[in-house]
Amino acid sequence: MDIVALRAMPAALMAIKTFLGRSDIIKVVIDGRTDAIELFDLLRLQLDNVLDLQIADVLAHRTVHDEDDRQHITRLAKFRFGSRTARANKEMMMELDVVKGMQRLLKDFGLYQNIHKDAEVVAMHKKLGSEFWMARPLSEKLLRYAANDIVMIAYLFAAFQRRGYIPSTTEDAGKLIAMSNQYVSRNCNRGWRLAQDNVFNPKNLLMVAALQPPQGRSFECDGCGLVFVISCYEVRTNALGGRERKAHCRVCDAIILESKNTISPEVVWVGLR
Repeated sequence: MDIVALRAMPAALMAIKTFLGRSDIIKVVIDGRTDAIELFDLLRLQLDNVLDLQIADVLAHRTVHDEDDRQHITRLAKFRFGSRTARANKEMMMELDVVKGMQRLLKDFGLYQNIHKDAEVVAMHKKLGSEFWMARPLSEKLLRYAANDIVMIAYLFAAFQRRGYIPSTTEDAGKLIAMSNQYVSRNCNRGWRLAQDNVFNPKNLLMVAALQPPQGRSFECDGCGLVFVISCYEVRTNALGGRERKAHCRVCDAIILESKNTISPEVVWVGLR
């Protein structure tokens, strides 16, 4: 859907909103966070009943592959932190996980030889950002690139089903969808966008605790500005016996750690009442 062109067609936008707003349709995506934000900003549509393949992949490490703690830390070392940092901060690593992009997933499932992204357009993204997508009319190369994403999602969804990454029971599938909803839609109603050059952009890093439906009080992180439940923060008991949390969530703490002192905010603890 060319949303830029459709902005001048209110009737078409309403048809899209009605379709995507249907609760009986599961929307299969790979990292639907930006999509959810854009749809909310444009249509005031809170995207739900989402199945995000990034989240299915994260959960499958434990549910399908029976990954233990050592394997978990090894995986975070490989895909984000490096061996020395990951092994020196095991407790922190256990609260975190990494998500994979489409290219990585295609390679993991042995599909990359069959279908992959256009290398020329990928290079354009790295060099120019994404502004060239705003020019109209779109070139045939960009139209094919966009359509190819849909084909790749279909390939991966079928592969996920074959390997059991998509739960077969209604209850477990419902849990995956609920966590995907939380992943893609959190903070859309605040109009939040985290700039790509923001030092606290999590990129491929997440907290599984943040995927759970929020229960109890939530708190805004001083780093990324997102709102999380208390389990997403380090908590301690101070010298006076009071409970307090760090002002930065666990993800932002990890980003500070791996920055090797290029990010060095004062450690702030906030009292809990």
